[in-house]
Amino acid sequence: MWLRDGELSSDLVSTKPWNAGNLQDRLDTIRKLSKLKRPEAFLPKLKELCAEAGVAVVAKKAPHGCRASGASRLVAPDKAMLLLSFRGRSDDTFWFTVFHEIGHLILHGAKTFVDSDMEKNDVDESEREANEFASDLIVPTARKEEFQHLTAEKYEVTRFSVSVGVSPGLTVGQMQHRDMIKPD
Repeated sequence: MWLRDGELSSDLVSTKPWNAGNLQDRLDTIRKLSKLKRPEAFLPKLKELCAEAGVAVVAKKAPHGCRASGASRLVAPDKAMLLLSFRGRSDDTFWFTVFHEIGHLILHGAKTFVDSDMEKNDVDESEREANEFASDLIVPTARKEEFQHLTAEKYEVTRFSVSVGVSPGLTVGQMQHRDMIKPD
């Protein structure tokens, strides 16, 4: 029901023709949007950047009991959809979902993906690839060694985040995911 609602809403979004290369070219600018705190500031810009690459970004609250955080698919031969539920409401969860779904679109094209909370052991190869894609957007490969030595000191996390161009919350989320720091 949530996916279909997103598809219907994506029909109302005007986009240029779908082009994975154009989306790839906009990734650095999209990453920088993570530094904006309020959805009313970053969401219109995210929608505009993605529409230029043929992707309709739709934000729809998932129905009660639905654990979906995001979905992606081609809704027409020349149009892709990135559906976001805002589940979790933290910046690291939101942006990881955005990057993960973009990863599906770039890496896996026409397949449909609906992503929810999964145990690490339940993740298939395409999900692992999209997770790695998203993680690499937050912590660039060339900076992984430096990242692995970060401590939970606010100044250190902030300095690293500014230097790679993402919100400190995304860095903290990656540190938590990798068990470098506790979730609290």
